[in-house]
Amino acid sequence: LTTWLNQCMLELAAMYELPTLRLRTPATLTTVATEYVYNLSDTTHPDGYTYLKRCFRITSTTFQQGFTLEPSVTILDDLDPEHNDTGTSIQRIAVEGDQIAVWPLAAESLSVWYYRRPVDMIQDADTPDGIPEPYHYRVLVPMVLLRATDLGRSGYETVAALNADVQLKQTLEALRRAAGQLMGLGDVG
Repeated sequence: LTTWLNQCMLELAAMYELPTLRLRTPATLTTVATEYVYNLSDTTHPDGYTYLKRCFRITSTTFQQGFTLEPSVTILDDLDPEHNDTGTSIQRIAVEGDQIAVWPLAAESLSVWYYRRPVDMIQDADTPDGIPEPYHYRVLVPMVLLRATDLGRSGYETVAALNADVQLKQTLEALRRAAGQLMGLGDVG
């Protein structure tokens, strides 16, 4: 069950910007004077959090208010096509996908804020990370997934044909009730 819930949480976190997964304390990315592009997954966070998506702020000792994050690495490519300009500090940063590009090349420590990956649940008593507890049952919608072929159907039936299929309705209702009981949802009748 925890594997399924972990996958569900990861999908929700990837689709939505869940406020509780937005870093409050930055991760750190150490740059060197010989590299131009860095993976956001290479950041380190004091609580062990890892990058999931959307970097929204980067600071350094030089730019404590934060860099303006360029939306494309191409912008920095235009500044330095050979990627060999060096300096004592980074002046510009581009974020594209899960990568950061810097200009000029410099050895520096960056503070990076992003949406982190939810912490996996391991024990049955663990609760989903990223969603406040009162919303667990509303957001983590209990469901049963079936292949149409498991029920002797093709998946191409019309709505009218499905609505008229009494045997299918009875089978689905029995599955729904059994699943509700197994999920601890009480009387789902």
